[in-house]
Amino acid sequence: MKRPFLTLLFTVAWALNGQSDDTGEHDVKIVIPRELDPPPSEEDKMREKTYSELHLRASAGLPYSSMEDELSRKSYFTLGNSVKQCTNIAIVSALSCEPVSETNKLKVINLRYNVESNLFGILPPSGSIDVPWVTSLLSQEQVQSLNRRGINATWRPSPEIPETGQRFLVFLSPRNQSKHHEFWHWKRSKQNQQSPSSEVPLFSFGDAYNVIRLDDEKRSAAYVTAVTGYLRHLQDQRHNVDVYYVFLKELMHSPISRIKDDARSDLVNFLRTCPSFDLNRVLEDKNVDDGIKEYVRLILLPSRQPPKGP
Repeated sequence: MKRPFLTLLFTVAWALNGQSDDTGEHDVKIVIPRELDPPPSEEDKMREKTYSELHLRASAGLPYSSMEDELSRKSYFTLGNSVKQCTNIAIVSALSCEPVSETNKLKVINLRYNVESNLFGILPPSGSIDVPWVTSLLSQEQVQSLNRRGINATWRPSPEIPETGQRFLVFLSPRNQSKHHEFWHWKRSKQNQQSPSSEVPLFSFGDAYNVIRLDDEKRSAAYVTAVTGYLRHLQDQRHNVDVYYVFLKELMHSPISRIKDDARSDLVNFLRTCPSFDLNRVLEDKNVDDGIKEYVRLILLPSRQPPKGP
């Protein structure tokens, strides 16, 4: 069975599935005959299992590979990905932090702020956002159970709730403007991206994870340097791969763990989505850690090889 025909069937099914007239009648149901979509063979299952195990082993040394990091989606909300997605990036100072609602694992707070400086986009001088603040991802008992099963998980205390007077780096975006199909590509352009009008509500992109506390001037300067560096490369229409690669390697030596680990994750995203970049250069680079090199060697390099003939 040819893939285009199957794709057409799924497209028709999707379209018809939405054509309900709310009269109580059943929607059209499309069933693909088994002979047109046969189950995978034992050989296919074994090949998929082998690749899955290989991918799991190769990914073990990558940033944000632990269970807790997966739950909090840290690899999704790196500095590089957040800069790509957000319409506004700013340094703000908290005027007040009032609870809106609370459960045993989630507290929503209303953060009222004054804008100290706009790094991207223009925010009004003051504003507020509701931020979901996860107070617990995994209990200590859950972590111990996962570790006994060989799953990498670490318990950490609940993050601190913001306090009045503290300074933060915030990434804001209208949720309906997120273009996730472009999310992972390393050279998504911000050249023509505009701030939304003041009537459009903004949300913290990444919830509390991207409300980053700036405890002192050194930490503030490091984050500003990182964010403005990402912006510079995303606004450069030439998309110089060599310059971007060097920039990420510099961030990978930051003394601030969030900046360092995000840069490692963003480097992996870059290598995944830039087929013109010579991966052997990474393998020979003494400034790239072994975890990333292992992933390049086992996953990325083989994926770029031409398929073998019958």
